[in-house]
Amino acid sequence: MTRMVSLCVTLLIGCAATPLDISENAELAALAPACAAHGLEACDAACEGGDAPSCLAAAAVYQEANVRGDTARMQAREHTACELGLALGCRYYANNAALALDVRSAAALRGCELSDGKSCEMDIAFAVGRVLNEGAPFHEVVVRVERACEVAPASCTQLANLEHFGIERPSNPERARALYQRACDAGEEANACYNLEHFNAPRLGLNYHLLFSEFHVPLSEPRRLQNNPRPGLNRAIFRGDLCFDSDLSFELRMTESSGVSAFDQRVLEESRSWRFVPSARFPHGHAFCARAILSRPMPPY
Repeated sequence: MTRMVSLCVTLLIGCAATPLDISENAELAALAPACAAHGLEACDAACEGGDAPSCLAAAAVYQEANVRGDTARMQAREHTACELGLALGCRYYANNAALALDVRSAAALRGCELSDGKSCEMDIAFAVGRVLNEGAPFHEVVVRVERACEVAPASCTQLANLEHFGIERPSNPERARALYQRACDAGEEANACYNLEHFNAPRLGLNYHLLFSEFHVPLSEPRRLQNNPRPGLNRAIFRGDLCFDSDLSFELRMTESSGVSAFDQRVLEESRSWRFVPSARFPHGHAFCARAILSRPMPPY
């Protein structure tokens, strides 16, 4: 997530009247906080007066400034924006990894309730973590998946998966297809549009860890990634689909080469020794694919 603002050289000392350049953060710029033209002090004052966009403008300064204590002030401004009812403030606040998980989860839920689709996705991710790590009931995920689909149609793929596979509910292929179509129409091409064309072996939008109780994935060099690597990292990135047949047999299919053929081949060969133990939620009788991303540093082979 990019939240940047131009700062004066003196790092907040004597910068009160220096206009804030918020143009690099499209989401913040769209809010057009009037205080930005008058500097940090004006944004702080407007925030204290109840103007939520001003809170985020000030938070952006505190995020970028290399001054001790700024992280706490950034978080405080984001929290205030959230409390004032600005969904973007809730999402930014929830994105602070240093905060307690229950605090982040509450902020994501608040952002979702304020109709921010990305906050809904974070809310789902936190619920998935509680199910996998704390034994929370799966219903926590279901409720959030249903809410996300209502708030942001592009998020309907996960609910479509539940309907398609009959996960803790009767299978409803017709509703699943309608939900895939809704998500596809909203721009979710990678999974939803793909699934309309490959309905008998769709890609999961749902976190596939929910479908297994154990993973045995020996890897000699690469490490699994939960998210795309940051730009600029000198790594070979293997992208593929891990596809399961209805009998639980599987195959790793490369969708994008890492550019290092020896690495690609090693990943594919090692995948043959992987083993997965299905959980009670595994959709027996259904074929599906899940995205797999693996990487390794780029020294020459």
